[in-house]
Amino acid sequence: MPVLIVNARIATGDPGRPWADAVVCDGPTVVAIGSSAELRKRFGAQARVVDAKGAVIDMTAPSVLRLLAELSKADD
Repeated sequence: MPVLIVNARIATGDPGRPWADAVVCDGPTVVAIGSSAELRKRFGAQARVVDAKGAVIDMTAPSVLRLLAELSKADD
């Protein structure tokens, strides 16, 4: 199941858009990065939503992608 993380401070690694506040991952694949409102509207019904409560997430760190892949595999 895809994971939608909202209300975060996401370092994207993209010089054109270095920061975002939401990300959708399906396994180790980043599906979308954008605003919490935009991604809730597009993916909220089909994804596990996690409120990061302002936490900083560095999407360039391999450990972050591994963690998101594990969250995507969980069935609850």
